[in-house]
Parts: sequence; C-alpha cells; structure tokens
Amino acid sequence: MWDEPLYPQDKIVGVGRCVRGWVPFEAPKTAKPVRVVYQPSTGPMMEWELN
Repeated sequence: MWDEPLYPQDKIVGVGRCVRGWVPFEAPKTAKPVRVVYQPSTGPMMEWELN
C-alpha cells in the first residue's frame, strides 16, 4: 500500500541525519489537518506543518 516503508520507530537517528518513511494517521473527513504532532514511544516530540 505504501511506496516507502513506515517511519522506523525502532532506530535512533543521530543529530544531522535523516530517515524517510510514512507516519500514517487518522484525520476527520470534515476538516483538513494543518499540523502533525508526533511522539514515538522512545524519543522527543516532533511537529511539522502540512502542505
């Protein structure tokens, strides 16, 4: 279903490094999300704007 793998939650990414992957989430059908707040079970909270 996804072209890329899911975001790797089991790996620690060092400062200045990047990873690529999907972070699927549910959103209401009546409103368009503008921001994502993501906090894996291990690690800091991340936040980004949606285009």
